[in-house]
Amino acid sequence: MKLISLKLKRFYSQKEIYIFFILGYVFLSGFVFIEPSPAELWFVLFLPFFLICTKLKNDNIKLFLLLFIPLFVSTLLGYFLFGFLNLKFFGIDIYLFLLFLFLISYNISENTYKYLLKKIIIIWTISGLINVFIGLFAYATGRSELLGTKVIRFSIRLVGFFKDPNVLGPFLIIPALYLFEEFYKSKKGWIKKIIILFFLSLGILLSFSRAAWLNYFIGVFIIIFAYALKNKTLYNWKTLLALSLLLVVIISLFTIDMEIMGISFKSIFKSRLGIKSYDMNRFKSQAASLNMLKMNLLSGIGPGNYEEITNYSAHNTFLRYLGERGLLGIITLYIFLIYIFLKAYQIKDNIFLLASLTGLMINSYIVDTLHWRHMWILFVLIILKEENKNYEL
Repeated sequence: MKLISLKLKRFYSQKEIYIFFILGYVFLSGFVFIEPSPAELWFVLFLPFFLICTKLKNDNIKLFLLLFIPLFVSTLLGYFLFGFLNLKFFGIDIYLFLLFLFLISYNISENTYKYLLKKIIIIWTISGLINVFIGLFAYATGRSELLGTKVIRFSIRLVGFFKDPNVLGPFLIIPALYLFEEFYKSKKGWIKKIIILFFLSLGILLSFSRAAWLNYFIGVFIIIFAYALKNKTLYNWKTLLALSLLLVVIISLFTIDMEIMGISFKSIFKSRLGIKSYDMNRFKSQAASLNMLKMNLLSGIGPGNYEEITNYSAHNTFLRYLGERGLLGIITLYIFLIYIFLKAYQIKDNIFLLASLTGLMINSYIVDTLHWRHMWILFVLIILKEENKNYEL
């Protein structure tokens, strides 16, 4: 009886529940074509555990308040001043902010962090590859709709189990950058990593997301630059191999043509490099965000109300935040992000975290990323690495 009790106690330990939750959440974040998504339902299922067991620390509460106070003030004033109240976006913001708070509030040792990071990347990669292979299957069979959802949209852009190819691409980038760094660090087994990296990179390419391409390029450049500094030379064979492969890919994209589902890949790729007609609508929408500041300089017009003024999606996280939460919101957001960047910069053995963060923030100037689940998981991985490495749950 005592042995059974000990086994139950071990099975239900906080650390194992925490790890089980975050691995499940990362995997389910790759399947968000329905609302509420499986990831949201997973969070609701574990919410009682977090509410009962989470021990909050002052530093983590301060980070949460940097996000929550502008949200609360803008929601309150947006409703009383203008009659704007978007409970859906308010709820999504609260959920993501609480997710972030709960996940950074558990102390884990450095060894546990290494184990957790490796497992997260494996799960993330599997989730990403399912999206890529389902897209390749769609291309091969000519069926854009599979399992009740369109996995190919907007001509031949790979969407997978996301609603938007601009989200799928960046979702694949974080495990891709991890593998790219591992390629540098590993003395053996790097061929397997290169094969997996190829398919993740192919998925990023087939999303035809200009923001994702820029995101990925910046991330790869930072890793190459960081290891060039570390090795004190650019003439490392792995660096030369990476640059050569990149050059071959770029030349191939401009010279080799093929048809996918009856559409020229080359023509679609070239067209994605230029300014599109809808880009002008985006620019007009972003310029209109200044009207929100005129309405309420301090706290904006409230979360989720950007389209009430512009009638168009923001495609810029910072302008949306500025318009919806005013100067209070954008100042606190930059304080929050500077803190995250400083923590990422201090991490010397996982450069991909800083590379992913930098690419994602540049991506955020082109696409609205505030509600991307994987962005908040990246924040968590950076904070956990620096804050909790000397403790054990």
